[in-house]
Amino acid sequence: MVDDSSDNESNASGDELLDDDIEKSLESPNLEIDVPASKIKKSASFSSHKFFNLADQLHVPNFKRPVQNVYLKYKLDRSVILKRWRKNILLAAEDWIFLALLGTIMAFFSVAMDQAIEQLQLFHLTVFELSQHSSNDILPYCIWVSYSVFLVTLSAIVVRYLEPHAIGSGIPEMKTILRGVILKEYLTLKTLISKMIGLTLSLGSGIPIGKEGPFVHVASVVANLLSRFVHSSRGIYENESRRSEMLAAGCAVGVACTFSAPVGGVLFSIEVTSVYFAVRNYWRGFFAAACSATLFRILRSVFGRQVIVVAFHQTTLPLYREAFHLEELPIFAWIGLICGILSACFIVVHRNMVLFMRSNKCVKTVLQRIWMICPILITIIITSIIYPNGYGSFLGGIRRFGRAPIDFFKNCTWTSPNCTGIDHWKGPDGEYSIFLTLFCFIVTFFFLIALASTLPVPAGIFGPSFVLGAAMGRLIGEYVAVLYPDGLYGPSDVQIFPGLYSIVGAAAFCGGVTHTVSVAVIVFEMTGQIYILPVMIAVLISNCICSYLQPSIYDSIIKLKKLPYLPDIPPSASRFHTVRVEHLMTKNVKHLSKDSTYSEVAKLLLEEPHFKAFPIVKNNENMILIGSCSRHKLLRSLENHLGNKTPDNSTTMEKGQQLIDLEEIGVDPAPFQLVENTPFFKLHSLFLLLGLNRAYVTDCGKLVGVVSLRDLRLAIEKAQPPNSPDLNPLDYATWGILEAAIYGRKFRTIEELKAALQEAWERIDLNVLASSVDNWRKRLRACVQANGGYFEI
Repeated sequence: MVDDSSDNESNASGDELLDDDIEKSLESPNLEIDVPASKIKKSASFSSHKFFNLADQLHVPNFKRPVQNVYLKYKLDRSVILKRWRKNILLAAEDWIFLALLGTIMAFFSVAMDQAIEQLQLFHLTVFELSQHSSNDILPYCIWVSYSVFLVTLSAIVVRYLEPHAIGSGIPEMKTILRGVILKEYLTLKTLISKMIGLTLSLGSGIPIGKEGPFVHVASVVANLLSRFVHSSRGIYENESRRSEMLAAGCAVGVACTFSAPVGGVLFSIEVTSVYFAVRNYWRGFFAAACSATLFRILRSVFGRQVIVVAFHQTTLPLYREAFHLEELPIFAWIGLICGILSACFIVVHRNMVLFMRSNKCVKTVLQRIWMICPILITIIITSIIYPNGYGSFLGGIRRFGRAPIDFFKNCTWTSPNCTGIDHWKGPDGEYSIFLTLFCFIVTFFFLIALASTLPVPAGIFGPSFVLGAAMGRLIGEYVAVLYPDGLYGPSDVQIFPGLYSIVGAAAFCGGVTHTVSVAVIVFEMTGQIYILPVMIAVLISNCICSYLQPSIYDSIIKLKKLPYLPDIPPSASRFHTVRVEHLMTKNVKHLSKDSTYSEVAKLLLEEPHFKAFPIVKNNENMILIGSCSRHKLLRSLENHLGNKTPDNSTTMEKGQQLIDLEEIGVDPAPFQLVENTPFFKLHSLFLLLGLNRAYVTDCGKLVGVVSLRDLRLAIEKAQPPNSPDLNPLDYATWGILEAAIYGRKFRTIEELKAALQEAWERIDLNVLASSVDNWRKRLRACVQANGGYFEI
């Protein structure tokens, strides 16, 4: 045995001592050697060739020098390292190529759509001007209205029969998808084609709708299709982990190729679609948006026959220091205040219009019988109001709604005789006051924009609200210019520039409607000039006021469409502090195990057609959670294993009794897990941060329940049940569970109700229920009878 006192020896003596021990062990195999840990560390210098030489000298039986094996192992390790480096390089290059391709495709799409819209509108104006030479006064009106009605109706037909999910803006749907809700039908090729054709036709008609929102949706669809094409050969869950990153980049590209604003597009997409944003995705959004915006500007310059590349709405206002006085900042603040109040009113008007069309019995009856009446009637109303030879002469005459910012941003005062190119704002003979025409423009389009957004066609809100805000700012700027015709301090000092007021108004109203601050950056990039202080003051004030009064227009549409969106916790949320995961989770979870057969998988899929994923446990006795598997992977595995044979086939029955191969199916080995005592606030934050659809509840690894996004949403929505002021803090969760079990179902007997509520009773704290039995009995009776029940509870 070796004594521990040799620990303090030098490295050389330690090596010699260890060599002696090895020699003794080879001479006497039965001799036990106790080598201290310190000597093992010191023996690192003992090379393998000493051992091999020693073995040769002692003629150890069956011993071979593994020199070639060591060399082959080195070669294998080097090949693995090279393979990993090659994979990382290809992955990085693939990202760059994917994002550049996304930006390039969207730039071509945007320019092609702009050219098609311009040709459609130019043809409309050409035919209208030719009809004015006719002696028939009704002919120009008929041509003006019928052309727009034809395009809008054609757009509605294309969208309805090709893909109805292309209707509307698309940003509310993308906001829902990026929060973790799966809406696959909104990201298909049919949706892309329907959106592109429908948006081109509806914008070409000249009605006051926008392009930005639908194009965000279009870019997201393109990103999804490219991602599926590029990453289809990857691992099972690798594509899924990158999906949201590519969709976020697509949203940024959609804004960038609409207004040629890459920085503002990225910031706007983050504000609108994300609650929590991963910083690692910044470079993806910026790179794709920069590629798209750069190519978009170049193509616009080529098709527009411009010598230089300019901004989308290039302005020629003075430099920052020469554009305004500090004394004008309170006026800009007033613009923000007015725009904030009006943007909240606009959201209310839009919501009430939609609710009226849904709730009015007469309107519902007509639309159910002849759905085409809605787009035809609304288009006739809008085009009749903006008819240039009628009331439309007070709205800019022949000037299209989308072209109005070109006049609003002019670097001149409209009341000045030196300002050219604005004759259509002063009436046919110049008899109208610009204050009258601007006021009529604001009031009229305030309602027409809300009305046009209810059409069953692709339509955005951002662009029209931007134009409306620009008109508000121009009106205030012209009024200030009349009050101070020579500026605040005389003609030799800085003058009043109504164009700057128009820019501030556009940013403020648009920021209030969308609840974003990044619209200021979009305005800077659109106009090519930066006026930070006045724009930011107005945007912040408008945003604060509208956020306090109303949700954003996108959140309002989400509620109107009843999308499965996880809402924020209400401000009066003290009652949520007592709620835990155990109050919300579903017990007795349907699951699979390592011992499950293919027949059991098929039976489970038939019994639970609405489940998107199933947990996998080690066995049915210990219930240890080992993973999760999605429904489509189980279906694919069944198809590959059993084929399309009939169930009574003997071969199929034999295969059905075989155990499932989890490695072949593809199981997520690390599904998100919670414990029963997880607070509600933490649960809500985790679902928002990670975009979860479900989370499994475990106790020391044992599966005890599951919490879905729907459970969490119902709990928040039912936090204040109507006519129940005396409920306990946990009662809202109880009511959400009960209502979820019976909502939308018709019960004829008490047995049917008991069967539907059997699982719900197991999830309810009976002590909570007993505290207000009468209250629950009344609520259940009302809910069941509302769903078709005819018995007493």
